[in-house]
Amino acid sequence: MSEKINDLILEIMKISLKINSRNKNTVFVEYFGHVNLLMFSYCKDGWTANIDSDFKKDIYMDTIPEKETVKKLNEILDFIKKVED
Repeated sequence: MSEKINDLILEIMKISLKINSRNKNTVFVEYFGHVNLLMFSYCKDGWTANIDSDFKKDIYMDTIPEKETVKKLNEILDFIKKVED
């Protein structure tokens, strides 16, 4: 992965931790290194079993061009920055 992608993932995780410190079980970020997959989900009112996330995005970074990966990561980052405020 490029440094740009690493920086975007770290920023997403940093903001997610901040949000979860205020509203527990709201933001979920998972990274699976063996398939280079980032899974992100946001539950506006907190996680509840059998209820879908309000926003969800999965990015298989090995199957799309880097430019598309950066675009998708920026979409998550734009969303989460709005939630952060």
